[in-house]
Amino acid sequence: MRVLLGCSLGGEGHLVPLTTVGRAINRAGHEVVVVVPPAMAASAQRTGLSYRVGDEPPLAFVEEIWQRVRAGPADAVAEAQVGISLASLESGVRKMVAPIIDGFAPGVAAAIGAAPYLSSFPASLDPSDWPDTRRFRPTATTAQPDTRESWWGDGAAGPLVYVTFGSVLGHLSEAIATYRCALDAVAGLPVRVLMTVGRATEVASLGFIPENTRVEQWVPQDAVLRRADLVVCHGGSGTTFGALGAGVPVVICPLFADQSRNARMVHDAGAGVVLSSENEAAGGLLGLGPADVPGLRQRIEEVLREPRYRDGARRIGVEMSSMPGLDEMVERLTQRL
Repeated sequence: MRVLLGCSLGGEGHLVPLTTVGRAINRAGHEVVVVVPPAMAASAQRTGLSYRVGDEPPLAFVEEIWQRVRAGPADAVAEAQVGISLASLESGVRKMVAPIIDGFAPGVAAAIGAAPYLSSFPASLDPSDWPDTRRFRPTATTAQPDTRESWWGDGAAGPLVYVTFGSVLGHLSEAIATYRCALDAVAGLPVRVLMTVGRATEVASLGFIPENTRVEQWVPQDAVLRRADLVVCHGGSGTTFGALGAGVPVVICPLFADQSRNARMVHDAGAGVVLSSENEAAGGLLGLGPADVPGLRQRIEEVLREPRYRDGARRIGVEMSSMPGLDEMVERLTQRL
């Protein structure tokens, strides 16, 4: 069987969930081809899967999408990528675009709705109305230990705080101020900090880096989460559920798309806290600024101090660890097909 996976816009946070499933399909003995735009060619090559480079979405079209994101409201803006957002969002987007899809090929929208929906998110936080929802536990990475782990120390210098705002923010004008806010918030705290900014941002552009902080463009997230005591993030689904799956509490600073919903979900589950930016405008895209530094610092200290947040994250992690493994789910799925 040949399986085609497509990722239409840049951002490794969008590509990784697809290629994780792709590798499992490959291990099951089937051929996998990933189609990406030119901006994602290097990332696709690093996956080790076969890939093809398609067209880049027109710049004017992409900018129009971001203008609509900025125009908000936040709850009305969502990204549609299979298996990387909450099921309710994915389902809502599918229903919204169904008439457009059927305009090109009648019946395709219904076929998409009836097809298996794959999710690595737990049912307690992500109820699904897709008729054939298949939940799975992502396969643990078997990569060699990253030599950069020596930067993080052995814990004697304090808890490890992992700060990341995903792979998309670096392409936006709000990026530098957001990263600067996080750096200023952790400066002087009795913690070790690892921050990633994505391949679109040069570390030198951030200015002063606190002594307790290491900044990189990218590190293997699984390796960090195994050691982290706290994750500070934007609330993207991959980062949020990656942290919870590892039993790590989160401080979420939602910026756009599904992140506000994810933040409310984490808050209600008792697995972390939320920072609503002082830079909130009428639109749906936010950014952090100097006024947010005290609030972010306070929330980091609170989650590290109060064990109930780690207890909440661990409870979710236990549920996620009980889901079928990815290889098992793929085997069942390919047998059915």
